[in-house]
Amino acid sequence: MLAAFLALGVYLHVPAAGFPFEKTAEAFLSSHGLAGKSASEADFESVLGKHFLIANVGVFDVRFPVADLEKRAGELTKCAKALIDSQEHLLDWLKPAGVDQKAAREDLKAVQKWIAGLREAQLAKLKEPAGKDWMESLQCPDATKAAQKRLALALGDGTLFSAKRDVPEVVRLVLTPGRKEFVELVCYAGWQNEADRGLYWADGVTTWT
Repeated sequence: MLAAFLALGVYLHVPAAGFPFEKTAEAFLSSHGLAGKSASEADFESVLGKHFLIANVGVFDVRFPVADLEKRAGELTKCAKALIDSQEHLLDWLKPAGVDQKAAREDLKAVQKWIAGLREAQLAKLKEPAGKDWMESLQCPDATKAAQKRLALALGDGTLFSAKRDVPEVVRLVLTPGRKEFVELVCYAGWQNEADRGLYWADGVTTWT
């Protein structure tokens, strides 16, 4: 599967020519307790489930490394705020005739308010958050959780844009705050997915965002 990766840290200035993609992937595997595992044993979904927090933000399925929560949780909350705000702007821009956005906007405001109230310390102190939805882990009010589900569905199935889909879409974003960790993750993705390896083991990977 393909995922969108975002790096929020400083650039790691390494020449792309002759870059050790496989060795960098091995570094990722080692740091995640997967050294010596085969691609099928260290599949992408398992890694996300064991090492990343799930943060659903409207139509976005955001994943954030548990290892970074203690010191960099603020970057997750900032990204979440930017993502929910961007979806509000999207509703402002796209207003198809005959489509009532009122309910979706109320749901968006509920999620927006909850995200705005998050504190770094709350996330930093989460116990065993890997593979868990942050709204569950942070004891989010049931009404807000329901609002998030409705909003994700309305945005994902095209209801708000007069383009109904049979299968709702979800946009996954895998966030890695550090440049080194980001490059290792991308190289691991290429190692694990041989069919699409060329999409990941590419020139310029050290300067991607």
